[in-house]
Amino acid sequence: MFGSATPNSLGLKGAGIKSAVSVTALGISLALAAPALAQSVVNPGFETGDASGWVLSGGTWTSTAVWPPVDSTWAGAPNSVTITNAGDVDPFTGTPTVFAGNHAIRLNDFTPNYGVTALAQTVNGYAGNKLYYAWNAVLEPSHGPTDSPSFIIKVVDKTTGKVINNIAYSAYTAQNTTIFRTAGRYVTSDWKVEDIDMIAGHDYDLLFVALDCPYGAHSGYVYVDGFGNAIPGANANVDFDPLTDITRGSDVLIPIPGGNTPDIDLAKSFYTTTELTDGDVNPNFVGGTLQSDTGAAISTALTVQTQGGTIDTNGFDVDLTGGLTGAGGMTKVGEGTLTLSNAISTINEGFAVNAGTLAVNSALSSLNVTVGSGATLGGTGTIVADVAVGSGGTLAPGNSPGTLVVAAGDVTLADDATFAVEIDGRTYDAAGGAGTYDRLALTTGATFEPNGVVAPTLRGITGGNNTFTPVVGDTFTVVEGGAVGTGAFEFGHPAHVGTGGEHALRRDLSPDQRHAGDDSDQLRDVRHGQRLEAQRNLGRGRARSLPSGSGRPHGCVPAALRRALRVQRRTARLCLLADQRRNPCRYAADGAGFGAGRQPDRAHRRAGALGLPACGPDARPVHRAGS
Repeated sequence: MFGSATPNSLGLKGAGIKSAVSVTALGISLALAAPALAQSVVNPGFETGDASGWVLSGGTWTSTAVWPPVDSTWAGAPNSVTITNAGDVDPFTGTPTVFAGNHAIRLNDFTPNYGVTALAQTVNGYAGNKLYYAWNAVLEPSHGPTDSPSFIIKVVDKTTGKVINNIAYSAYTAQNTTIFRTAGRYVTSDWKVEDIDMIAGHDYDLLFVALDCPYGAHSGYVYVDGFGNAIPGANANVDFDPLTDITRGSDVLIPIPGGNTPDIDLAKSFYTTTELTDGDVNPNFVGGTLQSDTGAAISTALTVQTQGGTIDTNGFDVDLTGGLTGAGGMTKVGEGTLTLSNAISTINEGFAVNAGTLAVNSALSSLNVTVGSGATLGGTGTIVADVAVGSGGTLAPGNSPGTLVVAAGDVTLADDATFAVEIDGRTYDAAGGAGTYDRLALTTGATFEPNGVVAPTLRGITGGNNTFTPVVGDTFTVVEGGAVGTGAFEFGHPAHVGTGGEHALRRDLSPDQRHAGDDSDQLRDVRHGQRLEAQRNLGRGRARSLPSGSGRPHGCVPAALRRALRVQRRTARLCLLADQRRNPCRYAADGAGFGAGRQPDRAHRRAGALGLPACGPDARPVHRAGS
């Protein structure tokens, strides 16, 4: 699901950030396919009298270690497949076996034998914005929530990598829902029509699985029929009311766990990870909070219902290795770091990081990821979602240092957000570690919206050498891929898109340090677009000067700087640059400076608030070329 793509590039340089298109592939981003022709589901109502166009598989289910079972459970031959005919009725429920037309398909049968039957189809360039299909599950209640006959429905948007429909009906929990009724020794949903939102032109994987119980004593089977972009018309003998019998997985997802063991619900303020490990709470979020009471890893696979859930790390650093799946959304609270590793996590709604740190070291697919004030998002994995860093939030790619990939999603930073990067060397290494630096990588088509503060770190890097000293002209590409938006980091000037958009980290010495011969290095954040704009003015023979009263004579932009600017304008990368000049206000762009009797603009006020140099005696003016 997560393949290789070729992202464009965005970088940081020792003297500025520039925006350029690169063809360097990181090899860990999502492949985006462009279908040639719009398609619909092949043989949608099985009216050919067979399963043409579909892939049938199956096997036996005997292990209850993981729920729902892993895909390899149905990697063999199907247990039982039957094409049903109009006019036939199910022998246990009395319901017609065909919803529309002359035929339908039944997965599994009435005989309990550990059986598993799966039906799948890949649709490239889906021709519609909806997917409807009719289904009727017949399940025999028997054991607990994770070892009873079940029906699994899964739809994956291959274009974005998101699981958009993920339903697992267990016979155990189906007994307690309004959409199932009892029919002899079975419970049945009767015919329902599922309603799924689709995106026209995207590629989709459709999967439907029927399972007996894993002990060979109870059966489960399901009928499916009538796939398409419109609600299928029911046969006259089918009891179907479109006002009550159309379901949405995100609304009716039935909790898999149940019984006397509670779910992670709202019955109490929180459940602890020790309770989860001891089996005193089900690994199933139904609106509640799971709070860490130790730093032990959470290896259990967690299901997220539509009510969502919250993980409170409670000051601990916790690895979640079992993954998250389901129709709801998640919230991370509490100090400490929650690390998603090993398993891929796929949830239908958003993931909100409200406190502490979320480190994505595997893959996370969700509607979006938001980072609140005081919270941090980082890691070295892949996020398949839009990422929005709110005011006071921090985006810190890598794990001292490393690369975080955002695939098929835009990244935006709010005013007063922080983009934190660790720089432990001048050579980038996608594997991360000591001697390299952090990078955020986006796939082609995504947009990076710079804003807030870019905050580099040279010392105190966990796992770093912490000995690197940048020299003038060093370039660090810390954001790569996609396009640069119209926002800006500190000082408020818009990022230049296409050619010339830059921000800068500068190697900076104070006047006292220079006088004392101190060669210690310090990186400061500046808006290098000011100097680029000044260079454009110079090219047109226009001169711009700094505020009066600076105490400095009017001078020229050095030829070396002009040459550097011309080179940078040929690219479209976002870079950090190392530079010995110390004043972020030195080069004034159109409308960016202020003269005698004028108040400092927002950029100057923010520079002072951040403790950065203000315009003053050390400022140098911009003059026309050749002066």
